[in-house]
Amino acid sequence: MKKYIATIGVSSLIMMIVIMDLLMPVKVYSAFENRYLTTRPPLSFFSVVSNKYSLTYEEYVNDQFFKRDSWITLKAWVEMMLQKSESNGVYIGYDGFLFEKVIHQDEQLAINKQAIEEFLEKVNNQNVSIALSMSSYMTLKQNMPKHAPYFDQNQWLNDNTKNWPMIDLYDPTLDYSSLVYRNDHHWTLEGAHVAYQKIVEQWGEKSIPFEDFNSISINHFLGSTFNKARIINPTPDVFSYIDPAIDAYVFDNKQTDSLINQSMLHQKDKYAAFMHGNIGFSKVIVSQVEKPSKILVIKDSYANSVIPFLINHHDEIDVVDLRNYNGSVLELIKENNYDQVLVLMSFSQFSTDKSISKLNH
Repeated sequence: MKKYIATIGVSSLIMMIVIMDLLMPVKVYSAFENRYLTTRPPLSFFSVVSNKYSLTYEEYVNDQFFKRDSWITLKAWVEMMLQKSESNGVYIGYDGFLFEKVIHQDEQLAINKQAIEEFLEKVNNQNVSIALSMSSYMTLKQNMPKHAPYFDQNQWLNDNTKNWPMIDLYDPTLDYSSLVYRNDHHWTLEGAHVAYQKIVEQWGEKSIPFEDFNSISINHFLGSTFNKARIINPTPDVFSYIDPAIDAYVFDNKQTDSLINQSMLHQKDKYAAFMHGNIGFSKVIVSQVEKPSKILVIKDSYANSVIPFLINHHDEIDVVDLRNYNGSVLELIKENNYDQVLVLMSFSQFSTDKSISKLNH
């Protein structure tokens, strides 16, 4: 009898969760995890035959699961109680550092490598620079859990980019504990400044010291890696930004005089304040002159905190985020007399982003 009651109870619970899943509205974005969620995939004959529908539907079910955020938090707490060194795809390192768990790369990295080489050939390498930032686990190996496996991004870069116009952003003489966040996958403002220095000095220009910028700080920042791991008693970061004077910032048929979205500074995802988020195409007008010096930055979110430093060297900066851009980069380069074209993004994004192929459209 007890076994029968238990079976009825479990079945009822499962049925209730299924019903709640069906009744709950589909969430597009998770502020908790700071990422877009998989929505219900369209059903078609091709998607069923190719097995794409079933794979995407599985992702959809996982992302839209009833009370998903609460289950993630519960799972993280259990793993912490068991003293595990990782939680929800994040390594729990020493001194409060959290690291993205990356142990292998799929075929997308090879596809994107080919796309970059095709792009370089089409633009004849003219005034093009490529800068890929390695993940924090590569720059703070001493803080990683002992014997934790990881993909060696530095080795891949050394083996595969010899003929690329690369700017090496890594400096082994620096202490990276202040250059990357403990609880977010991005670099800190100081880390962004190091990248800025490397870039402009490679271009033969003199960089401006970090101390000369008016940085503003906000305490208690818990970013993307914390939102995944949900560890107990995290060590909060200090979030810093600069808001340099410009003539105009134009994007999405809007215009403002600031590169910082002040409203996002009061939200969980404070890093999204830089450049007002990941916009497909935007233009920074630093100063209006008859013949402006112009650069094009093709980027992911890592570049968003670097661009405010770069404005000190150019009159205009066009910014493209391929994930949200449907125009032709090749036509953009052809129509504008750019002094430099900079591809600036994280290695992690570069290795998995299917939109890299848009470079050649």
